[in-house]
Amino acid sequence: MTVTGEELVAATTFSWHQDARWGYQFLYPDGWRRLAFADGREGVLYAPRPDDWSTGFAVEATDLGIEVTGEDLPDLEAGFRQGLQSLPDGQVAWLLHWPTGRSLVLEAQCTFREGETTRQRRSRLVYCGRRQYHVFVQGATPEDFSRWRPLLYVMLMSFGVVPDQPPAASLAP
Repeated sequence: MTVTGEELVAATTFSWHQDARWGYQFLYPDGWRRLAFADGREGVLYAPRPDDWSTGFAVEATDLGIEVTGEDLPDLEAGFRQGLQSLPDGQVAWLLHWPTGRSLVLEAQCTFREGETTRQRRSRLVYCGRRQYHVFVQGATPEDFSRWRPLLYVMLMSFGVVPDQPPAASLAP
């Protein structure tokens, strides 16, 4: 029996991840494992398998130290595209941008190689004031990406920030 994406989402219970320090939140499937970036970056990873995050959802938060505006869009878009294309065998399928209230959003879908494996990723950069959020969903393979897409997209589409909340130095996520 094959389960459709709609059936998978309907049969899944979700919880909210809320990060008080950086002012963002998103839904994640119950049972997925929460991981931290191994290199100490600010943010969080969620994956269906506890020992492998090559399929999963991630948010990395950064204080850029400067306010980002719409005038920065050409440079941001060029840098985003260049960064994705610099991944081994990086191929950008599409890249879009749009304003949302006081935020600026860039989003792209790409494939790249990690070792001998081709990965598929949808990356979103959200700029809100001085903050950048790199939000991405990734499949260990393009087939894995397709399999998990319904749940990954719930996570991606539920991501939101509180525009006027500055990062709190003393609050833990």
